[in-house]
Amino acid sequence: MGFFRTELKRMELNRKETSEANDVAEDLKRIVATLEKENNDLKMEKNEHKVALEVAGKSLSPNSNGVHEVGLSFSQWRTTL
Repeated sequence: MGFFRTELKRMELNRKETSEANDVAEDLKRIVATLEKENNDLKMEKNEHKVALEVAGKSLSPNSNGVHEVGLSFSQWRTTL
């Protein structure tokens, strides 16, 4: 009888360890997904800033008369994103 109790305890411990390992793996998957989303959001924001900087630089370029003109309105600029 002692062998069976020991075997049952060992099996229960293995099940518990497997369950905890699965929980940790799922937590890590959620963290990775969150970080990937944040990374993508930051890349999009970076691109938006880059476009805004390019538009701002172009809008400050003088035309042939030496006059500075605004190249795009804000609504036109947003459609380029």
